[in-house]
Amino acid sequence: MLSNYIHKYYFTEDKIMANISVSIHTFNIEEISTGENKYKIKKELNNKIAKQNDIFEIIRTFCKRYGQYEDDEIKSSVFKISEESFTEEKNEETGNVFRHMILRVKTGEYGFTTDLVDPKKKEEVYKKDSDLAEVKPFFVNIVVDKRKNIQKGFIIFQNVGIYSVKTVFKTYFSDFLKSYNTQTLQYKFNIGVVTPKHFALQLLNEYEVKNLKLVAYNKPMDSADKLDSDFAYAEEERIYRKFSKIKKTVKKICEYINRERDITDIIEIEGFEYDNIKLELDLGGGKVRTLDLGKIDKAVMKLNFKDSDIKGIDGHADMDKLKKEVESIYELYSKNINLVYLK
Repeated sequence: MLSNYIHKYYFTEDKIMANISVSIHTFNIEEISTGENKYKIKKELNNKIAKQNDIFEIIRTFCKRYGQYEDDEIKSSVFKISEESFTEEKNEETGNVFRHMILRVKTGEYGFTTDLVDPKKKEEVYKKDSDLAEVKPFFVNIVVDKRKNIQKGFIIFQNVGIYSVKTVFKTYFSDFLKSYNTQTLQYKFNIGVVTPKHFALQLLNEYEVKNLKLVAYNKPMDSADKLDSDFAYAEEERIYRKFSKIKKTVKKICEYINRERDITDIIEIEGFEYDNIKLELDLGGGKVRTLDLGKIDKAVMKLNFKDSDIKGIDGHADMDKLKKEVESIYELYSKNINLVYLK
């Protein structure tokens, strides 16, 4: 399943006509003491966090609070949230049990008119009044390892085209969490970033390197040349297909991903100074994909889905299809992320 997953979402070279994606994040709940003994600690998500509630009990109360549309008159937007599913699943590879809650967020803005257009007829068929909110549904997945000492969970947001609910969810949930504050204790909801480097580490541990490509960018001596709008670096490449010490090289690459060495300190080639390394990985079944080390730590991990793999008959994400994909994502990523904060 893993090779299919990688082929479909991370290294696909095909152009995908899709508008549904997910962005992957971690989260934690921080308890801050403002009393005589000041401290900050990350709470264990499966134990009692505040008012004898664990993380899922707190989220259920949050859903009840915003079970009807909330009107934010300042931002001219509406928001509501509901719990759609809650299951316990077992990671067959690790044996660990995790809990998975699926939430549905409906949100949108008002204060402006909107024209609805029939794309086939190429004509406007309806105009939305400015006092009506145009609402879209989004799924939010909360996944937490069930062990007692877990302080970090996964929160995976479904996106629709350019639209996401990460910001609005964090705003409403952070504000709701304040209802658990006391005179001396405050609670803070933090969202972290999962970057492609976590995925890269997993790939290097599970798949063989077929080709290794060293890339040198021939930079101009005159920096003024870089200002030309048509400027592009020329590339010089050296490709290696036979490896005598590939395990040591992969170990050094992992050290680079973990920021323990520079990319130019992985391989020494006399008379050749490289700037980047690209790896071709053999995924099996004739599938070969490229891992560009120069882009490992550049952005938040975002995965696109093919419409046929994820959409329901109404054009929105099908919850059951999305659930399976999210759990595969979680099982893959959780292997390389420490779910307990080191003291």
